[in-house]
Amino acid sequence: MWFDMVGLSVSRVPEPEKVALDIRLIREAARNRNLPVMIGGVAFVAQPELAAIVGADATATAGQQALLQIAEMIGRPSLR
Repeated sequence: MWFDMVGLSVSRVPEPEKVALDIRLIREAARNRNLPVMIGGVAFVAQPELAAIVGADATATAGQQALLQIAEMIGRPSLR
């Protein structure tokens, strides 16, 4: 199946390498070889820099911000 993007929500990240592995495995299994990954949740609100550490393409602290970033990542004008 083809997906334009994947979004994950994580509340705690005691071991960032495990989240990074999950993201890597998702990308390897995807038919979309340029699959963007957005990650969010309490852990990423407190430490947005974790998104880059785990290999995600973006993070957002609010739903509206996430929608705008997703639209930009997949090349669509708006997801409202």
